[in-house]
Amino acid sequence: MSEETVSTGFNKVPKDLEQIINGILSDTVVDNSPSIQHQNFDPQLHFAFLFSAPLVLYYADAQQNIKKSPIYVEVDYRSELATVKRILGTSRNEVKFRSFVATQSGLGECLNMKPRCIHFCGHGVKNNQENFGLFTKNGEGDFLLFEDEEGKADFMSCRSLKNLLKEKKLDQSIDFVFVASCHSSLVGEVFKD
Repeated sequence: MSEETVSTGFNKVPKDLEQIINGILSDTVVDNSPSIQHQNFDPQLHFAFLFSAPLVLYYADAQQNIKKSPIYVEVDYRSELATVKRILGTSRNEVKFRSFVATQSGLGECLNMKPRCIHFCGHGVKNNQENFGLFTKNGEGDFLLFEDEEGKADFMSCRSLKNLLKEKKLDQSIDFVFVASCHSSLVGEVFKD
């Protein structure tokens, strides 16, 4: 693993994740029923799983012509989601869980539910000249590949993420954020701040 790529190999560390999650849940939850509940609009959410697997990427070439390209590397969010559900199902506490497609509105809805833990599964892109050429976005940080409402790739920069978190004015901190993507270290710093 290179210094610029932070990817965890999630399926290799379920015991560590299980300990972290159970530690967070045991701090505040009093119901001891071992179930996972999918909540629609509960103001308190224990665990949110955001995933993104866009099929196509639109971009501007050097002449500002709009081009499209399929995304060939599939994100295996289904097995990661199944692993998370299995781990959450082992808790002796009631767990309020919800999964969201990682769109900008989906993340906003997620944050409105005030989750204790967020897990993102998707692509990450380093903001550099190799990837963006003349269109490198100075001051934006790296990007997570979200989806737009039509399923196309939508670049969520560290700056945009930070602004959204400020806009939501979270009255409690998020205890645990797991970003399963390449180039996620700057994104992790956004949540840490």
